[in-house]
Amino acid sequence: MMPNRHGRYTPGGWSSQPNRSFPQRQPVREWPAPELGPRIQIFQPTDFDAPAKQYEDSASITGCEAVGSYSWMDSPAPVIMVPGMPPKWTPVPGSHKPPTDNGVYYRDPNARRHPAHPLEPAVLTILETDPEAVANIDIVACSSALGNLLRFIRGSEQPKKFRILVEAVGASVFFTRRENDPKETIEGVIGWGHTFPEANTTWGEEVKGSEDNQRILKYKFGGLNCLVRFKCDGYLPCEGADKEKNGEASSAAGVQSGDVGSITAQLSGTKLTPSTPFAASKVTIQHGGTLVPQSQVFDIKTRSVRKRDEEVLSQELQRLWVAQIPNFILAFHQHGVFWESDRTVRNVRPEIEQWEKTNKPALARLAALLHKVSAMARERDDGKLELCHVPSQTGGGKYVLEIREQLDSAGDVLSVETRGRLAMVREESDEDEVDDAIDEKRWESDGDYDHSKDHYGLGQSYYSDDDFVPDFTACDKECGQWGAGISARDGGRIWLFCKTAFVSRVELEHRRWKDNPRSGNLSGDLSGDLSGDLSGVTPIVELRSLLHIPRVYKIYPNSEILDYRYFRPSSSSSNMPQVPSTQEEAKAWVHEFYRLSDALDASKFKDIFAPDSNLTFANNPPMHGADIIAAAMGAQFATLEYMKHEWRYGGAANFTLVTNGPHVGKIESVEVFLDYTPVREKMAEMEAAAAPVEAK
Repeated sequence: MMPNRHGRYTPGGWSSQPNRSFPQRQPVREWPAPELGPRIQIFQPTDFDAPAKQYEDSASITGCEAVGSYSWMDSPAPVIMVPGMPPKWTPVPGSHKPPTDNGVYYRDPNARRHPAHPLEPAVLTILETDPEAVANIDIVACSSALGNLLRFIRGSEQPKKFRILVEAVGASVFFTRRENDPKETIEGVIGWGHTFPEANTTWGEEVKGSEDNQRILKYKFGGLNCLVRFKCDGYLPCEGADKEKNGEASSAAGVQSGDVGSITAQLSGTKLTPSTPFAASKVTIQHGGTLVPQSQVFDIKTRSVRKRDEEVLSQELQRLWVAQIPNFILAFHQHGVFWESDRTVRNVRPEIEQWEKTNKPALARLAALLHKVSAMARERDDGKLELCHVPSQTGGGKYVLEIREQLDSAGDVLSVETRGRLAMVREESDEDEVDDAIDEKRWESDGDYDHSKDHYGLGQSYYSDDDFVPDFTACDKECGQWGAGISARDGGRIWLFCKTAFVSRVELEHRRWKDNPRSGNLSGDLSGDLSGDLSGVTPIVELRSLLHIPRVYKIYPNSEILDYRYFRPSSSSSNMPQVPSTQEEAKAWVHEFYRLSDALDASKFKDIFAPDSNLTFANNPPMHGADIIAAAMGAQFATLEYMKHEWRYGGAANFTLVTNGPHVGKIESVEVFLDYTPVREKMAEMEAAAAPVEAK
C-alpha cells in the first residue's frame, strides 16, 4: 500500500504482513539506578491542597523573557557556544522520506556532556551574557524536572519513576533531573522523530558544528522568580513568526525562508565574536550566534497518519507551558513518507493560555510543592535533598514523592569556581539595593548636610558616562581632600571622590585565607588620615555614603591608601612619569605601560583576575586620569611579563592604593576566586623556551 499523490491511502486497508520499511522496536537496556539516601518524608498530591490556596492568584507564568541560550558543540570536550542559535525551519517541499531513527539518543544531553554539573552551563551562560538575571532567583531548574513534578501533582494516568536532585546555593534552589547514568540512552527508539527535524531544519553558518540548542527563560510563577532551561527544536524565520502572531495556523508551504540572524542581531545586540575559554569550570565557552526571540521558537512532533484523529496537541500543552514555546509543528507520515500537505505550523499561545486557566488548581499545588521543598533544602546544613517518584507501598498503581537525603555520590550542582562567581554577582546586587535605600533615606532625612545635589558637585553637567553614574571627582582640585577605591559595582570601575563631601566612615570585615593566616586592622575616617597595618588584611571595606557611592571596596595584601590624586605605580622607567598629573599624561603613561609589558593582545589573560576585579579600561569613565588603573590592573590588559615580574605571594604591589593580586593556594573565602594555574603554566612554558638547550 502506497500513498497517492495527495498523500492519502489507497483502498485496501493495512496489510497483515510486516512492512520492511517500518522500523522494528529494539530491545530495551536496563541501566542500574544510583543508591538512594535515607528517606525523610513522603508526599502525595493531596498533601498540597491546603497550602495551595495561598498561591491560587499567582499560579500562572508572568514576566517571561529569554535571558540566554547556548549550543552544545560537536566536540569530545564540553564546549558551548553562547548565545548560539537553534536550527532554522527549512521544510522540504513536496514529499520526502527521511531515514528511520537509528542513532544514539541520550536522555539528558547536558548530563552526558557535563556529568559533574549538568545545570552549570546554563548558569555560566547567564553569567557571561546577563549576570543581573541571576541576582534574585528563587528556583533554577530544567524543564524536565518541573514537568515531572507537575505530572506528579496532576496525577498522571501513566506515572513513571523519576529522580530530581535539589540543592540550595545561596538564595536559589536548584532542581536537576537525575537519570540512572549520565550516558543513559533512550532505548527502543522507533520512527522518524529525530530524522524528520534534521531533514527540515538547517543550522546557520555562524553556528556550524552545533548539536543542539538550550535556552534559559526567566519568569515568575507562584511568587517565585524562576530560571528554566529547555531544549529548543528550532526557530521560525521572521516572516513565518509574524504570521503566527496573528493566531493563524499556517501550513509549512506558507512559511517563507528568511534570515533571522541579521534581523535579530539588530534587535537584541547579542551577535558576538568567537572563542574565549573558561577553563576553571571545565566548560569551554565560545561566543557566536544570536539570541533568537522566544516568539519564533517551536517544538516539533511527528505521528503516523493513523493517529490523525487523535488530539496530539493536548498531550503536549503541559510541556509547552513549562517552556513557554508558542509555536507547534506537527507532521504526519505514512511509513515514513512525509507530504507537504500533512504538516502544519501553529501558533498555540491561545491553547497554552487556556490550559493554564483550566489547570489553575494543579498549578497552585505545584507552587506549594516548590515552596515546601525549597524551604526544606534551605533548612538542611548541606542544603541538599533528592526527590524520588516511586510506586506507593500501598499498591493500586499510585505513586508518591519521596523526599530523601542526598548521598555524597550525587556531587554538587555547581563547581566551586561557578559558585564563587554566582556569589559575587548576588553580593553586588544586594549591595546596590542596600545602597539605594540608604542613600535615598539620607537625602530625605540627614539634617547635617545640605540636601542640594548641586552643593556636592552632582548637577546634571557632572554625569560623565552613559549609565548616568555621578562623577565623584567633580569638585575643585584645590579641595585637597581626595580618596579612592575599587568598586565591586559597574564592572569593578575605579572611583575617585572628594572625601570631605561624601564619605562618613570605614568598616572592615576580616577574611582569612588558607596558608595565609595573617590578619590586620584599619580604622579611621576618610575625611582624615587612615592608619593601621595593611600588610596582611583581606577585608571588605564598607563605605557608607550620602550618595550612590558603591558600598563595598576591596583591599588586598601589601596595600596602602595614600592621599594621592592618582594611583602611583610601584615601579617606573625613565620614560614613565611617576605620578601622572593630566589626562594626556595618563594616556601617555598607559601607552608606555603597554610597550614595556608587551600588552598588545588584550584577550591574552582575560580570566586571570578574580571576577570582582575584572576591570576594563575602555569602560572606565575618564575621571581625572583614573583610566590608568583600569588599564594596568584590568583583567583584559594583564600580561604575562607584568605578572611574572610584579606579582608576589599575597599580592602584587603594582599600585599603592590597591594591589589586585591573589594568594597562592586554595582560597576558602567566596569573596575572591582565582585560578592561578594558567599563569604558572604559561610562565613555565616561557622559562622552558628561554632555557639553553644542552648539546647531545
